[in-house]
Amino acid sequence: MYIHPPIFELPRIIKYFLLYFRDTWRVWPKPPFGTFRTLSKMSSVWETASSQARAMLGEFAEPSTSGQHDITNGASERMQRITVNVIASIGYGIQRSWAETTIAKPPQGLTTTLWSSLLTIVHHPYLTVFVPAKILSFPLMPKAVKEIGLSKTEYPLHLQETIAQERRNPSSGNSLLASLVRLSEIGTSQTSKQSAFLTDEEITGNLYGMTIAGFDSTAATLSYALMMLVIEPKRQEWIIEEVDEVLKLSLGSDYSTVFARLPRCLALMYETLRLCGPIPNSARQVFAPQDIEDKHFPPGTIIQISSPDIHTNPEIWGVDAEEFRPSRWLKDDGKLHEPAPGEFLPWSFGPRLCPGIKMSQVEFLATMWEIFCGWRIEIVQREGETVEDARKRAGALVEDS
Repeated sequence: MYIHPPIFELPRIIKYFLLYFRDTWRVWPKPPFGTFRTLSKMSSVWETASSQARAMLGEFAEPSTSGQHDITNGASERMQRITVNVIASIGYGIQRSWAETTIAKPPQGLTTTLWSSLLTIVHHPYLTVFVPAKILSFPLMPKAVKEIGLSKTEYPLHLQETIAQERRNPSSGNSLLASLVRLSEIGTSQTSKQSAFLTDEEITGNLYGMTIAGFDSTAATLSYALMMLVIEPKRQEWIIEEVDEVLKLSLGSDYSTVFARLPRCLALMYETLRLCGPIPNSARQVFAPQDIEDKHFPPGTIIQISSPDIHTNPEIWGVDAEEFRPSRWLKDDGKLHEPAPGEFLPWSFGPRLCPGIKMSQVEFLATMWEIFCGWRIEIVQREGETVEDARKRAGALVEDS
């Protein structure tokens, strides 16, 4: 077991991540995230992502003020919007339509709402995590920075009230917040001193961790995947072939009937994560002396594991390791290839493996399914630019990002 490096002094709001390294980690995070991976939860993720993607595509089909169909838009902003709305619904039970822009009146004594503080946090994760609220709220700070500090301060207050309301009036909702509160109630009712349960602080930490970890990583993966499909249209046609084959079966568009029939879309996600993964390094600290070949690692040594180096190693991925080729993930029988442990690390590894893997996969596939059920995507050409030039420009952007 690894001990948390002392160089990481994280704010109190993510004490959850420090608890991650206690023995109780083996007990309490698994039940909430285990139940979170149930069919009903994943069906909710699929339905929410699908409805958001359909609404986005519906906007593209509406005539613009010029009378023409506006079919261009920034992929990154749109994917972020889908992702944050999914997190709000699945994590907190906040239902937001695609076109909704209104924000409710803040509760008495507060300046923000749960939704507005959530939006601010997901769009400024590093400031939120690593900079104390007192510094962010310092009077001499720019207004935008002070707003981040205010959201960081009030976010746990909103959650405390929401948790209290859930305890007073339990809902039948399918959100992670409701599930965690129910689990906590079960835990506190146990008479055994050994029974583990979630405190309100730990519920807040779970939700905060899911929000920060699940937003930018999923949105970035969706955006990069779309970019790669416009850069290499043959890969896009490969995805469309699969979607069309499933459509021919007339099974509907539910999670239970569609998800398992989209191995190419999942391969697209994996290949995007392999080459454009949002987490370049994983840090671990050595707990006991270790010797690996001719290297000695004394206790306290911090090791940075480089995912990009592993993900482009020709000994693992072949001579075309740096080529974007989603089909490498499919075996001859069409099933997904499972790499050996340590060869593919987009969700970390070992006991620290991300518990939101399934949610991100479902959200990704639901979005791709809705897009390619009836659309193709292309990069917008600049004036005087050929299609090939536009694709090269997009490729350069991905390479430099």
